[in-house]
Amino acid sequence: EMRPVSWSNEKYYLEQILPLFSKHKVVHFNKTDARLANNGLPIDLQKLRCRVNYQALKFTPQIENLGQNLVVLLVALMKKPRISSG
Repeated sequence: EMRPVSWSNEKYYLEQILPLFSKHKVVHFNKTDARLANNGLPIDLQKLRCRVNYQALKFTPQIENLGQNLVVLLVALMKKPRISSG
């Protein structure tokens, strides 16, 4: 687990992050840069960073539970018979 350097350039990812990823096969950032366009990185690396962050997104158990409860509630509301007013 590590905090990435803010405003990191391509060299930082190649020299600092890639060796860690190669060694451990996974890197857990405890904070990521949410900006879509950042640091003058090439657009393909920006897209890759966004895709990786999205795929790695995990919610806390409390948020997962809330989401499941909302889905159950919405499904129940949709199945409930409605009274027509004429």
